[in-house]
Amino acid sequence: MPRDKTNTHNRLLLFIREEFLEHGYAKASLKNIAEKVGITSAGIYRHFPNKEAMFTAMVEPTTSEFLKMCDVSMEETYFHLLEKDFLKDFNHFRTAKNVEFINYMYDHFDVFKLLLVCSEGTAYESFQERLVDIEMQGILDLFKALDSRNIPHKHIRNDELHILCTTFVTALCETVKHEYTREQAVEYLNFIGRMLYPGMREVLGF
Repeated sequence: MPRDKTNTHNRLLLFIREEFLEHGYAKASLKNIAEKVGITSAGIYRHFPNKEAMFTAMVEPTTSEFLKMCDVSMEETYFHLLEKDFLKDFNHFRTAKNVEFINYMYDHFDVFKLLLVCSEGTAYESFQERLVDIEMQGILDLFKALDSRNIPHKHIRNDELHILCTTFVTALCETVKHEYTREQAVEYLNFIGRMLYPGMREVLGF
């Protein structure tokens, strides 16, 4: 009786994820995956051209969707700049956005564990640094938006801004790396926000 290719592919996806989560991309064994699925190692290549493609299948389209969320968050910030006293409530706005980020990450927890812990050797190994770059560019764009609306603010050096953005992104990612529960992660980010955002407003002059 012919093997159900759809069932084989679904089992393959399951055990690829399991292997990558347990051993990381670099040390993951295609032989182990094949044995669990019940096919040969060569049989895996009927489904994926290479190991990198397997990892990509595990983390996309979630990765692209999350990065889009980050972009939309900054677009919403620019829109709200038109509102009176928005910057006074900036802490509350960012805290609410952080909860959205955490909920998305925990809805796709295994994907973010792969990205943040298991991706060495893949095109995604600098994912956390990419988030820092997005956060940093977002603040630089925010400065431009403030300037265009004649809203005063302070300027800081790029290296100082990089440290500020790295602090926030690291806090966000640590929740996944240390396998906090969703509730613990939200509480932790709120705690970080209470410490970070007042200082951020002082440094940036909001």
